[in-house]
Amino acid sequence: NDKHHTKENGEENDVLNDNDIAWFWRDDDTLWKPYSTETSCEIERGYKKQLESAKLTTGSFSKKNYIVNYEIMMQVNLDSQFTRDIKRGSKSDIKLNQNYGYSTSSDLDEISLAAYEANTKKFFELFPFVDHDLIRKSKNTRGQTVL
Repeated sequence: NDKHHTKENGEENDVLNDNDIAWFWRDDDTLWKPYSTETSCEIERGYKKQLESAKLTTGSFSKKNYIVNYEIMMQVNLDSQFTRDIKRGSKSDIKLNQNYGYSTSSDLDEISLAAYEANTKKFFELFPFVDHDLIRKSKNTRGQTVL
């Protein structure tokens, strides 16, 4: 286990070791998704510097206009003002279905980006084993067609 315990004001707290830190964002279906390792490290650097906010510049965010606001724990798209909840947690919280065979966290970025941009062709290349008709007809919690 990568956590260790400290006592503060007589209470035990779980403290994460640096190599166990992961950051997560909440998707439209209220599921927590991990940021890529690279993006998670970028968010953590700003968090440790106790910044109010930090611009996201790595991975799928490199050509986009996003910040994370640590005070309200939100990811903000500065172009659309669309926000998502974020949270800091442990890498052990990342529970990926082993059947998907993700080899790297950049695969997750690629999949998330394809879904976000509604790039159906790319999404289905990354998920050749899913029922394409079922995915095309499904909707998220805001009633938007997924792809």
